[in-house]
This record gives sequence, structure tokens and C-alpha cells, in this order.
Amino acid sequence: MVREGDQMPSTAQAAQDVNSKANEVRKAAKTYDKARERQDKRHERTVEAYEEWRDAKPPTEAQTKALRDAQARENAAIQDTNKAADALAAAALALSAAMVELSAAMMAASAAP
Repeated sequence: MVREGDQMPSTAQAAQDVNSKANEVRKAAKTYDKARERQDKRHERTVEAYEEWRDAKPPTEAQTKALRDAQARENAAIQDTNKAADALAAAALALSAAMVELSAAMMAASAAP
């Protein structure tokens, strides 16, 4: 980010920064997609464990433990997805800031004599 008194980056430098930030967004998006897929699979396994537990008359200790374990794994997957979403949001914000800097550099270049 350019602060008062700092020298403006060149248009080429700013464009390179935008490209770099865009790559970070792509990487963060892939990470988020993978985390979301893992979360969905964990949820399916939790539902299966719950249905097995629910249908048992009465449920065994092993079925109860399997359900609790599945719930714990699903909760961990949800936390991983949330972290990935936070990283994606941060990368998108950094990309936005880099685009503002590129715009400022382009305006400065066009105003130069």
C-alpha cells in the first residue's frame, strides 16, 4: 500500500503485484474447494453413523462412539473450511488493494508530462 510520502510503484510493478495477488487468490480458492469437499464427505459419514445409531434398538457403545467420532471429524473439517474461507477472503482483499495501487500508478503515469 502506498502511504503519504512514499514513492508510487511503477505501472509494471503494480501490474506484477496484481498478478501475484491473483495467483494467491486462485491458490486460496483451490484450498477452500478441497476443504469444502472434505467437509461434505465428513458430513455424509456423520449422517451414515447417525442413521446406524438411530436405527439400532438400543444403540451399542461402539455405535455411539462411532457417531461421536464422526461428529468430531466433521467439526474439525468445518473448522478447516472456515480457516480456508478466511484465507480466501484475505487474499481477495489483498488483490483488491493491489488493483487500487495499479489504478493509482496508471493515473500517475497518464498525468506525467
